[in-house]
Amino acid sequence: MTKNEFNDLYDSLNYGHDVDLVIEEQRFFLEWNKNGLTIYKMQGDTGSEIVTLQGENHDVIVKKLFDFCFLAEKSLNKSYQEISILDIE
Repeated sequence: MTKNEFNDLYDSLNYGHDVDLVIEEQRFFLEWNKNGLTIYKMQGDTGSEIVTLQGENHDVIVKKLFDFCFLAEKSLNKSYQEISILDIE
């Protein structure tokens, strides 16, 4: 992902969009719900919940997400160049 895509992703998440990402050939789906933002690790069309990030508002939750390590030392803030966006809903 480029720096512009990184910024667009941040904005899209703050507006409540769901996102499909690939990190080291592993797919993750980020879905907003009443509890916060849930991260699923995907296998085909089936997802296993990893965690639900919670906070006072979308901005707080998105900041937590961008620091969250999806894989060893792979967060959106540190490794965005290695992450691909499949879809933003």
